[in-house]
Amino acid sequence: MPHEEDLSILDVNSEEDEDIEAANKAFPTSYNCIAKKAISLENDFITKMDAFWYSGITGSVAVGLSNNSVIISNTDNLATINNLKGHRDVVTKVRYSKLDSNLIYTSSMDRTIKRWDIRIKESCVNTFKDNTEGPEPHQWKPFSTMDVNCSDTFICGGTEKNGDDSFLLFFDVRNPKVLGGYWESHSEDVTKVRFHPNDANYMASSSIDGLINVFDISKNSEEDALLYTLGSEVSPDTLKWLKRSNAIYNHLGVVCQSEEYQLWDIE
Repeated sequence: MPHEEDLSILDVNSEEDEDIEAANKAFPTSYNCIAKKAISLENDFITKMDAFWYSGITGSVAVGLSNNSVIISNTDNLATINNLKGHRDVVTKVRYSKLDSNLIYTSSMDRTIKRWDIRIKESCVNTFKDNTEGPEPHQWKPFSTMDVNCSDTFICGGTEKNGDDSFLLFFDVRNPKVLGGYWESHSEDVTKVRFHPNDANYMASSSIDGLINVFDISKNSEEDALLYTLGSEVSPDTLKWLKRSNAIYNHLGVVCQSEEYQLWDIE
């Protein structure tokens, strides 16, 4: 059964020597800035970011801005590669394809998920959206987050609360029509969706309702797919699969809106 490990909750803002020592032990690597750049000369700010690394420190970085655009830059000198424009509201997630650095996925409160090929200037390849379920017919759902699995075959988009339900919606990356969804596992806005780094069928989600759910999406129903429900007691803000000494991704790291850090063992 999953459990919250001993001494796994850290207050990252604490100035107590004991907490600082625990934080340094949990995060032992030091980092230095090697390049910086003003992404926008307007009064825009960064909302979301993701990176794709080819080797070492060489790669590209995608940055979502408050003006609803996404800037793609290289990591060598942060020179702009492309400026993706197409969303009409706040960009809530930016994710690179796990297999192709030219493909990027974005979600937005404009009720769409978009798939981009950065070799094509400013034009998205596919737009994904859904209005098949909900309190009102034909009402498109706003996406608060999303992720793409490690085989680059499926997208899952998490929504804000829509009526009495919050949705986890699934799409084939090649087809904008929704495949299906879960709407019984969370009762408030979905904050994060994270597919497992190595297993294309395993996925975790978190919500303002304080729950973290782990699914096997190869199952035929939501009830069968739900493997574990973890109670974080506070609203999770960031969710990430982690590996420990056994080099297996069987832990979930959670940063909560209360600025606590939690580490869960998914075993």
